[in-house]
Amino acid sequence: MQAISRPLSNINDLPKRTEAQKFGESAADIFSATFTEFCNVVPVPQSRDLGIDFTCEVMNGEYPTGLTFHAQCKGRSTTGGNNSSLSVSVKTTTINYWLLQRSPPFLFVYTLKSKSFLWCFPLAHVASLNKSWKTQKSLSIPVHASSRFSQSVTDIPSDLLTAIKAEDSRQKINILQEELYEIRGQYESDLEYETHGKYQEYEAEMLLEEWKIER
Repeated sequence: MQAISRPLSNINDLPKRTEAQKFGESAADIFSATFTEFCNVVPVPQSRDLGIDFTCEVMNGEYPTGLTFHAQCKGRSTTGGNNSSLSVSVKTTTINYWLLQRSPPFLFVYTLKSKSFLWCFPLAHVASLNKSWKTQKSLSIPVHASSRFSQSVTDIPSDLLTAIKAEDSRQKINILQEELYEIRGQYESDLEYETHGKYQEYEAEMLLEEWKIER
């Protein structure tokens, strides 16, 4: 069988691995290795990644806590220094997806030069904006230097844990409020029937009996 000739392609005709892809892949690998020390880290396959790289459950030693959060991880070569903040461009469609989640989504940025992470809860920034952000293709999310922690940590940073607990509680309260509104709506519907609805049925029966008498 004759071998198929495979001429060398021009380098510009080949797929390109961008710097953003390289830093993003490195950041995701380092995030998983770091957070596995104190979380059960479940990666989202790239084919199913719609804006969440990992789902994490905080562990208490060897035991799960039921406290979960989502993580989206970005990579940067540097931020300019340990006291430097940065911003991350996030698609509006991704933010809409985060808003659907039951567990709070957190944004992490790993910087290769400092070997450290910065983090933020992006929906807090979104909540501070007017509703015109929904018409934009992307938003610039600030990530402050005060949230920095080293990749060598062996316990979840206390400020991050506090934020996860706060957003988890807020979400649970929202769910309970939705259930309460649903129950209240059903109660009001039942009450409407028990009062006005039953009275109308009774009145209709009376009119029917009167009509029978008249006949």
